[in-house]
Amino acid sequence: MRWRASLLLPFLVAAAPYETTGPASWYGAELRGSRTANGERFDPEAMTAAHRTLPLGSWAEVTSLDSGRSVRVRINDRGPYYSTRIIDLSAAAARRLGMSGHGERLVRVRAIEHGDPERSASMTSLRAGSGWTPLPEVRPAAIGEGPYFVQLATFESHRRADALAARFGAFVDEAQGLFRVRIGPLTGARQVNGALARVTASGYPGAIVVR
Repeated sequence: MRWRASLLLPFLVAAAPYETTGPASWYGAELRGSRTANGERFDPEAMTAAHRTLPLGSWAEVTSLDSGRSVRVRINDRGPYYSTRIIDLSAAAARRLGMSGHGERLVRVRAIEHGDPERSASMTSLRAGSGWTPLPEVRPAAIGEGPYFVQLATFESHRRADALAARFGAFVDEAQGLFRVRIGPLTGARQVNGALARVTASGYPGAIVVR
């Protein structure tokens, strides 16, 4: 009977989480508006990336081995088409990592779940070191009477933030040179969860609840 147990063992071992290191590049305005693999229009100011195997719509944490900075990106395209590269970043993601000019930079790519606690801790540490203190994220189960806000996205471009705010009837909050698009104020779990569900269904699964 021992041989049967040994045959079953591989099926009981959980798959290792995806994490790898290698060269990354980025693409920007020259491809603005082109279709990505999931059907979206490419926006160089969105925090997105192209990867060969990670599922479309999934999230990855990318860390520059040069600057030590980390960003979270949503996989919405396939590539890179250069065999030596492991990921292609949007222009906005590359800037956050400190990448300038064209060419390759060494990065570490780690697949994450949305709301990954390890990622949240590392990004909080990074932002605190840069002088920017993030507003606290609130789990829906902990929501009281508020007021709260649903934050759809953060942009470096005021124009892009205004365009998104107009689409959702939101407003733009500026802090530390960044433009945050928010819906609110909201009170109670019903309003908060309703707004969060609406923006998530509209293609913004990275939206968070803040106060």
